[in-house]
Amino acid sequence: EEGTIRTKVGLLSTLRFSVGSSPCSAIEYAMGDLSNPGINGGTARVYGYYCWPAGSVLSKEAEVAIADAVMVTGYDGWDAAMAKAIRIRGGASTQDQELPLHLAWQNYRDDLKGRMIITSDGGGGRIWFSLPSGGDCSGDWQYVTGKFAGDGILPNGTWAALCTNGRNAKGHYVSFDRSSGAGVGTDADGNTIVIRFGQQGGSTANMGRVDDKMMCRLVADRSANWHDGKLTADIVKEADRRNLSKAKCGAELAGS
Repeated sequence: EEGTIRTKVGLLSTLRFSVGSSPCSAIEYAMGDLSNPGINGGTARVYGYYCWPAGSVLSKEAEVAIADAVMVTGYDGWDAAMAKAIRIRGGASTQDQELPLHLAWQNYRDDLKGRMIITSDGGGGRIWFSLPSGGDCSGDWQYVTGKFAGDGILPNGTWAALCTNGRNAKGHYVSFDRSSGAGVGTDADGNTIVIRFGQQGGSTANMGRVDDKMMCRLVADRSANWHDGKLTADIVKEADRRNLSKAKCGAELAGS
């Protein structure tokens, strides 16, 4: 679905699409004095896209708010712009938590960095990270089950991201505590992506409460050296303690 909106800043053109159940907008923003094209009218442009949480209903107002949040005037970097965009969208508050995000992407890069937003209710949030070529990836994570209290399994769920260079990835995550955790996923070519969020070397005292299926997901590529085990060394140690061999994990993950 295409649309064009005139705003106080310029002319916003959008093309709506979806990634899974998340609605997205590809954006082209031509900024300038539309009443006088001779004064930089339409010469400053911003291109990009934004994906809202799964199940959201898009509106022109939401698209304008996101586009205005990353306009050139006052732009001071992707992280700051995205944080501003999230708050304008209304999906974040001053109680939301922002954590560092570290990723290793098989056959691509082993040192990607970004940010993760945890909404105040803990039910989901946003992720974004920079690419070595100068592009970016953004997406959502969503809580599915588990809890910190008691002795049951820890909170876990799913995540997905779409990148400006056409790459995309999705997978699962688990939280070790309220400010750290790990995840794993794959891209369209079957490459593995490992993520850690929170402070490096954060608490893993609760790792024993990660269920075997999630543990097997996290160590699926433990025999490979593509990320040198930097992000999963402690997880592999726990998997070995449980005797979760490659064969056992294969059976655990069969059909999942």
